Amino acid sequence: MIDGELCVILRTCEGKSMRGAARPYGLDKTQVIKACFRSLRDSMLLGHFPRPHLHIIDDGSSDELRKWLEGFHDYDKRPILHCFENLGGNGSFAEALKLIEALKLRDEDYVYLCEDDYFYSSDCFWQMRDFLDLYSGHVFLSPYHQHLWLTRTMQVRQAGTERGYDICSDVAEAVKGVPTRQALMGSHCWWMQLYYTTLTFMARMGTLRKHWPTILETAVDSNDGHLSTCYQIDSCYTPIPGLASHFQEGCETPYFTDHLVERRVKDMAQ
Repeated sequence: MIDGELCVILRTCEGKSMRGAARPYGLDKTQVIKACFRSLRDSMLLGHFPRPHLHIIDDGSSDELRKWLEGFHDYDKRPILHCFENLGGNGSFAEALKLIEALKLRDEDYVYLCEDDYFYSSDCFWQMRDFLDLYSGHVFLSPYHQHLWLTRTMQVRQAGTERGYDICSDVAEAVKGVPTRQALMGSHCWWMQLYYTTLTFMARMGTLRKHWPTILETAVDSNDGHLSTCYQIDSCYTPIPGLASHFQEGCETPYFTDHLVERRVKDMAQ
């Protein structure tokens, strides 16, 4: 039985990427936002949360895109749009944290903070909720991890009846400085321990509250490395091979390079 509600806070900016990153499939930033938003919304619908809430921290998007985002009706409500100008990455993450404080969420509620260029598998939210319910302690989840060597070089071995094991094989040796990582079995896929991730992640509100001073400090310069200090206390896990893909060229997970996925993306980008 699900005891917590889901709160998703999406940070979006229609302007050019700060790093000038190229986008896959020849999409522009507006098309990326539309495709990723639709995949986010669809995955939320299939997550079977009792009362999902979707908030959008919008930083200077066009009136056309804002109208498009507000036009979706899920669970008898529209996404709630919070409009700003010239926030930048630091400001938008800080505003997301202010919103979390204002919403007065319960410890058992699920919170997902995300950027606008992640494309999701249809079962992403269902799988993340399943893992958090299975391992009920303080855990962070990232649906995607940027190091492709993980899925290209690692052969996940069966652990028999055990629910976890340590990854200390060729993967750790192939990448200098990578420490031993634990892998845990969810209901349908393996999850690998992370020591570093982006500012797109899920956790229960109780976990965020436990680390709130550190998370607030993370908003200064959008320092995701500072956020990762939380993982020295409570672990962060990512699914193998991935339930989402960062839509910058060269960052896609192998699953999302399939031609059928490309067709789905282009349809959603319209």
